[in-house]
Amino acid sequence: MSHIIGWVCIGLAAGIVGAIWPFRRGVLGFSVNAAVAVFGAVGAALVGVPLGIYSSSRDPLALPVAGLGALLSLALAHLVWTLMRHAHRPAHP
Repeated sequence: MSHIIGWVCIGLAAGIVGAIWPFRRGVLGFSVNAAVAVFGAVGAALVGVPLGIYSSSRDPLALPVAGLGALLSLALAHLVWTLMRHAHRPAHP
């Protein structure tokens, strides 16, 4: 269980760092950042075992994989948000 808590902490740290990017501000923006980063960290670390990156979820290599998953999921979420925001902008007359 401690390795999963470590992945969650890595995701939360990435979510806090992701708050410096332009995104929704306030509690909603922080919550979305934290949730996306935690799911990315835990998801990437869990997928590493079936992909053969490491033999067990307790392998120390799972920690950087969790960090990479958190960063990639944050980047994807911010990219989608940016594209959606620009798609809904009215054209200048």
